[in-house]
Amino acid sequence: MFNVSTTLLIDRNDEEIEVEIAGTYTPAVRSYFNALTGDGDPGCGAEADITSVLYQGQPFELSEKEEERALEALIEAGQEEEGNWYDDRGEPEDYEEPDDFGPETFED
Repeated sequence: MFNVSTTLLIDRNDEEIEVEIAGTYTPAVRSYFNALTGDGDPGCGAEADITSVLYQGQPFELSEKEEERALEALIEAGQEEEGNWYDDRGEPEDYEEPDDFGPETFED
């Protein structure tokens, strides 16, 4: 889960205003199927939850349609953040091998 924020332009009283949206983003879970055991998981799509909406630093109420747009914007921001997280790890050859196999038990 990532904390994400973005801005959204909405129309109110024939005026376009910019609100700040903050929330959480949960990445999609890919589905899988194990042919040997018949087990599987259908997975699920990415999800977002709105934690705050501010206009000029004050809490702001969104309509149902605006809330849907805000959730979509948070998912986009989360996917971008998720992509940045993977990009920061570098190339696979740069990954370090895990060092948590425990003490060596082999004797010479």
